[in-house]
Amino acid sequence: MNLDFLGVGVDAGIIMICDEDYYQKYGFNFDERISKKVTIPTGKYNCYWNIPHSWNGEIEGNGSLNITSGNLIVSDPCYCIQSESDSQWMKFLDDTDYGREAESGTIIIDKTGGDGCFDVYIKLTKIGD
Repeated sequence: MNLDFLGVGVDAGIIMICDEDYYQKYGFNFDERISKKVTIPTGKYNCYWNIPHSWNGEIEGNGSLNITSGNLIVSDPCYCIQSESDSQWMKFLDDTDYGREAESGTIIIDKTGGDGCFDVYIKLTKIGD
């Protein structure tokens, strides 16, 4: 399954690929103008991602995703974690070593070289198919 996410906004220097359920523990707030969401079948996936134009040129990588809600989110996590105080954002930063360590079933892209809008191209292969 090939998915194209055009114009993913980045403000905290990272892009996260994950299931919508992941954000529930931090207080999820989705903004469709700068975050992207698509419905896919639940399950575990191998994910190859590519960003052809970042501040560092073309970047790519891979990882594993666990889709539990059926909603795949591609976003800077700062746009999906909203709270009256910064406590939920700080919890996310602590849980991921400031965006350097993705939790199991999620992918963090920290190679863009900075903020902006990026096109993210993803190829998913369902594990077990």
